[in-house]
Amino acid sequence: ETVVREALVVLEDAVPETVLVAEALDAAGSLARRLGDPARAVVLHRRALELWTARLGPTAGPTGGCRYSLAQALHRTGDFLEALAAMQEAFLVTARTLGNDHLDTWITRFELGRMEVDVGELLDGFPRMEAARAEVARRLGDRHPVVRAMDRFL
Repeated sequence: ETVVREALVVLEDAVPETVLVAEALDAAGSLARRLGDPARAVVLHRRALELWTARLGPTAGPTGGCRYSLAQALHRTGDFLEALAAMQEAFLVTARTLGNDHLDTWITRFELGRMEVDVGELLDGFPRMEAARAEVARRLGDRHPVVRAMDRFL
């Protein structure tokens, strides 16, 4: 992680406020979350989101992807309500840019349902998760790692 931090400093000095920096911040946020530091991940994803939004607008595909990652990090910090709001935005952007029937939209739909369940919206969350799991399994097969990961939550 030290190497990543140093690389971010160099990148931000060389090409500040660019899409390249947004990509690096987003990737560093995902790494921080995987390394067990969701609070740092939230900070990095928020900075990335600011740049994505400033450079590409709030409805661009990368902005939706960054919101998805931010929602995951917020969820890991226990901020379920803010995570849900971020995932709702991620879902809307993904559906708008890729279409309602795109595989990534279905996966985002599942995660939205999972976050709805975590805030007590069971009647919305579980049906959304079940429908998304069924569609993703139809396309990828029941043994695909994404489908198996979904099964852990149902």
